[in-house]
Amino acid sequence: MAVTAPSEFVLDDLRETYGLDGGKVIPNGVDLELPTDSALAIRTDQRRYLFGVGRLGVMKGFDLLIDAFAIAELDPDIRLVIGGDGPERARLGELIERRGLRDRVELVGRLSPTAVAGAMAGALAVVVPSRIEAFGIVALEAWRSSTALVMTGRGGAPEFVRDGVDGILFDPEDPAALSRALLRVSNDGPLREELAAAGRERVGEFTWTRVARAYEELYAAASGRAEAAE
Repeated sequence: MAVTAPSEFVLDDLRETYGLDGGKVIPNGVDLELPTDSALAIRTDQRRYLFGVGRLGVMKGFDLLIDAFAIAELDPDIRLVIGGDGPERARLGELIERRGLRDRVELVGRLSPTAVAGAMAGALAVVVPSRIEAFGIVALEAWRSSTALVMTGRGGAPEFVRDGVDGILFDPEDPAALSRALLRVSNDGPLREELAAAGRERVGEFTWTRVARAYEELYAAASGRAEAAE
């Protein structure tokens, strides 16, 4: 028997909760050849925007992102665009209204993979504000799109995102820290270019071909052990 997880963070939880002995990390992957649909980027009228995407649930932390955006003192033309749907959508809409951000924050609903890729490619940065993230495929998608990444520091992300090199890590429960990260990445063009270039270079390590090869090797090893035990 072999147990896998996309990060040590997940394996540690399995060990603590279920008494798992061992386990192997096999990271998630991403399709490097996905085409992009620029329809959403065109809808932004070429204005500058930060982009977040995911299921609109509590753990994904989009309420934290909206709160941080509200206090970040960004240039007034910078918008926040959030893609996805889920149980928190109505509450997030109410939060946007309370924060007086109706003209600067948009919930655009569920997007196709190609629309997500296009929206990322047109953004100043992709922001992942999750309270906890087991891995974070959105980080790989941002790297594939050659876009700067601002990523939660809680969960599995710190295992593969290098803070200040191919992403900016932050504590999602610290609104001031997240707002500083948003301000920093929005104001510093050379930094965005450096993060994007480093991410684009790294994403080649996370192809589905490599993931499949890792599972094949693990299966072969597990089969060999099983045969030896017979």
